[in-house]
Amino acid sequence: MFHHQPKRHPCNTKLKLHYSNEYRGFAVQQRLAHGPLIENYLERGLETLQHCLSEQARTLVCRVDLRYPVGLIPSDAHISNEVMTRFFYHLSKELTWASTKYTTDIRYIWCRERNSSEAPHYHLMLLLNYDAIGGLGNYGPSDDGTYSRENLFHRVVRAWAWAIGGAAHEMSGLVHACQDKFSRQVYQCLDRRFPDSLRAAVYAMSYLCKEYSKSQELQQGFAVFTTSRV
Repeated sequence: MFHHQPKRHPCNTKLKLHYSNEYRGFAVQQRLAHGPLIENYLERGLETLQHCLSEQARTLVCRVDLRYPVGLIPSDAHISNEVMTRFFYHLSKELTWASTKYTTDIRYIWCRERNSSEAPHYHLMLLLNYDAIGGLGNYGPSDDGTYSRENLFHRVVRAWAWAIGGAAHEMSGLVHACQDKFSRQVYQCLDRRFPDSLRAAVYAMSYLCKEYSKSQELQQGFAVFTTSRV
């Protein structure tokens, strides 16, 4: 555990560092052995989740990790986050093609991280209308090794493949569905009727706010935490 606890991030003094295991009354994933959380990101993430509650009765909350395959890194990955713009463009098309009974806006929280690898990776929390899409579906590949099923997970994989220029049969392991630490499920329901559902969502979101593994990207001037507009 760090004995010295600076209040500001050395790479960007506008970023406040948070050392408590609570934020505004919500439990957060604090691992001081690796470093603090970033308060600015906690606040922005909380605002995004609260906006979901105000806009729709139920919100599907799921986290996926997006990674590049070895040797296939778009040239713009080293200078921007344009890959995420491409990803959301195609995911929007995928959800339109799904023709669900109810429509859904694509709300999200994502962070960019890199440790010792050549390429960055993204942790993405998707926030969709639960009445339109109530889960990820089967997140194993199709029988032919591609991701051709009409469920959310396969749509996410196809969007990521399109964004990075990857082949459908080479996407195994590049999109990972993350289990919630408490429920052990790969998605949650943020429900206006059940206040504690916000606590679970904030706890899951706080993982994206860790300072550890973002410093290298911050030094290079990348945006490392972004949410949909509220």
